[in-house]
Amino acid sequence: DFEQRINEMEFYFPIKTIRPPTLQKLFEHHGRDQDGKNYPAQMEKLIFNPVSGFLKGYIDLVFQYQDRFFLVDWKSNYLVPTIDNYRRDVLGDVMSANFYTLQYHLYALALCQYLRLKNTAFRYENNFGGAAYLFIRGIDHRRSPEYGIYFDRPKATLINALGKSLIPDFEKFI
Repeated sequence: DFEQRINEMEFYFPIKTIRPPTLQKLFEHHGRDQDGKNYPAQMEKLIFNPVSGFLKGYIDLVFQYQDRFFLVDWKSNYLVPTIDNYRRDVLGDVMSANFYTLQYHLYALALCQYLRLKNTAFRYENNFGGAAYLFIRGIDHRRSPEYGIYFDRPKATLINALGKSLIPDFEKFI
């Protein structure tokens, strides 16, 4: 149903001053290993000057299925040379190395903020379905449905911690 989706959903919200070590600590304390890998250790490679002001971005697709909302990001990465490089366990490495894991956590925060503004009855546990990254070069209907698809539903505690650290006057999601 085309009415149950938003293409290229723009988000824009104020942020407090943020530094890479702050993000790393949030993932250490509230996150979990992503596919058996220590994602906070990967975040040591994240380098940027302290930032404050506004965070702006675009989520490729947001859709509602039943009572849950999902976000989708399309990726065209070429992961050479065989389809086996698009298995979920390999995609976990790609997600981590390219900081897509951080990206979809920020997208989840932005989407949940939007949904809470639109519907005061919004509850993370009941209404947020997760994030899907679709690596279009690896999706093959003849293979397992997990080829080319990376899916995760971030922990509510981590999304709340990100919100508290990033957004002034943030109210946690229930």
